[in-house]
Amino acid sequence: MRQSFLRPPRPSLQTPSQLSLHAIERGNTLPPPKWTIMNFRDTQLEACFELNLAKASGVSDELRQVSALIATHDWFWMIEGRHSSRVHETIDHLLSPGLRAGLRDWYRRSGAEMNSTAIEFRDHLSQLAGERLENTR
Repeated sequence: MRQSFLRPPRPSLQTPSQLSLHAIERGNTLPPPKWTIMNFRDTQLEACFELNLAKASGVSDELRQVSALIATHDWFWMIEGRHSSRVHETIDHLLSPGLRAGLRDWYRRSGAEMNSTAIEFRDHLSQLAGERLENTR
């Protein structure tokens, strides 16, 4: 199994404190992004995810990851069908404990902007997760 540590391009640093020092040296006082570590079994899936992650902006790092995974899921579902191992792997990542809060936030923010396919996917994820992911407020 191939391991991928997702972080923005920067020098190879070993600890969070070194990352913070690097950010301060560059004049950036914001903390480094908090990525969930994902182990992708498929290199094409990983490449598609990283491309979608690079395109996502304007939201928190956790929501960027959820957005990128959903876009990756949609791509492979369209190309390979719902029973594709890549489709199943994206679902596994979306339902992982490290991204569950982000997934809940994603669907609470989406609201009425979802089409019927997105609602069907949300309901499928809710069933697999054993909880309602939609906006319950």
